[in-house]
Amino acid sequence: MALPGNSGSGDANLPTIDEELTYSVLTSQARRKLLVALWVGGPQNGVDLKHVGRGYGKCTGHRVFTQSTLANLKKMVAAGIVLQYDHPSDGRRVLYGLSPMVKVAKEGDDTVFDFGFVVARLSADGN
Repeated sequence: MALPGNSGSGDANLPTIDEELTYSVLTSQARRKLLVALWVGGPQNGVDLKHVGRGYGKCTGHRVFTQSTLANLKKMVAAGIVLQYDHPSDGRRVLYGLSPMVKVAKEGDDTVFDFGFVVARLSADGN
């Protein structure tokens, strides 16, 4: 899949947003932090995002952070709120970016995500 804005195909080829899975995504602070990071930084690969969603659990080590981040991103892709893109310069890596179906606005210090059926107002730390 091309990067957003490069295909010109509109929203017709985009997956629909799954309401139940989106609510599940929003219950996790790590996933909420990933949403904010994807909005602020644009499409990124999982390794670059590995410390963004770091929680307060017993996880330690590079491999565990990468695996948990990729698992969280996979859930967000299944919900339809994050899309996977081919990396434009490195065909081995995948980039993750917010779906254009998710409307985002900045209000003061908060980032407001409008999923069409629910609105989430998130601070930088995912709360």
